Amino acid sequence: MITKWGIHNMFEVSPDQRYAQFVNYGKQIRILHYGHLFFDIAVFVDIIIAEYLLREIVQQEQSLNSKVRVLRKIATDKDKDKEAQYNEELTSLLLQYGQAEYKLYLVETMLPIGPIKQSYDTLRENTTWYLRKELVDDCVKRGGCCSRSCGCCQIRHEVTGRNKGIGHCAPTCECRSSERGFEYTAEEREGSVDDFKKKLYDNNPACVIQMAEAFFLLPLVEIPQERTQENTVPGW
Repeated sequence: MITKWGIHNMFEVSPDQRYAQFVNYGKQIRILHYGHLFFDIAVFVDIIIAEYLLREIVQQEQSLNSKVRVLRKIATDKDKDKEAQYNEELTSLLLQYGQAEYKLYLVETMLPIGPIKQSYDTLRENTTWYLRKELVDDCVKRGGCCSRSCGCCQIRHEVTGRNKGIGHCAPTCECRSSERGFEYTAEEREGSVDDFKKKLYDNNPACVIQMAEAFFLLPLVEIPQERTQENTVPGW
């Protein structure tokens, strides 16, 4: 089933003429315009990065829970030790999730009241918001699960058990790790976040505009609706 949110303009942003050139207190100011409104891109970047980090934690939880289920079926003494290790990691992730969720809340409160915030809040009323075309295409280009037939991203909102941090593949995605044949270290994951942040703050505003459109503005097209027992369609 699909739901339609009506007609909304896309994020008609344009960079300030002095984008990444105007210096205030030694810092380059990057301003995006939306109609008569203007925003420092830090407001958008902070939310995008906070959501990304939350997504990493959620997908790492999924991966560890899957490993625990496998070990319980084997049930040897050696595997019990490994299971205990995974459970310790899950306990740590539980704390990390709470901290990351609160961090996301804090940066969300910095989004000014107005049409962008209204659109952002409306978008997230549907847990499948991340399945919009722009973000699916981005996942494909990054070699995520949307580039394969596994369907992980399409069902992630149903299997995570979380209300936040639901989205496309992060480096901690179990399926993506299996496809690569290895798991990223914590240092490598931190490097990926730094690279993404640098890209968003680049002098070329193309990336931040693309991500801001996908994260903060309602789509012009219909997107999948949450499945329930009443509206489940076979094969969806």
